[in-house]
Amino acid sequence: MRPVEKDLCKRAAVFGRPFATPEVSALGVADAERTLESLARQEILTARGRARNGGRDWQFRSALVSDVAYRMLADDLRAELHRRAAGYLSAAPLGDPEEVATHFERGGQAGQAAQWYRKAARATAERGDSVT
Repeated sequence: MRPVEKDLCKRAAVFGRPFATPEVSALGVADAERTLESLARQEILTARGRARNGGRDWQFRSALVSDVAYRMLADDLRAELHRRAAGYLSAAPLGDPEEVATHFERGGQAGQAAQWYRKAARATAERGDSVT
């Protein structure tokens, strides 16, 4: 695996879920589409079709690979990537407030995380989803 591919895997693992091409681009991956396709040819990632925010949805073929990639991140870079993910997702019109909050929290921004957790709680209350 080339260094650029390894770097993309580490950055994409920050999402902890399937991710879209623009999302990994927002985390500083240059030429993401080509690198994602290369990782798919190596059977590390798999394409899942079109994402709601553009590009394609991708996921790791193995949760173990995703977990190892995430753990390879240095603590300071991991926190920075979570802050970047939170910033990107908070600007998305269909962003999930709980996911945004979690990224802010993992990025060390407790105040902003609290604001987004509050938005998530209000949204679930408005939906009548007391279990969530």
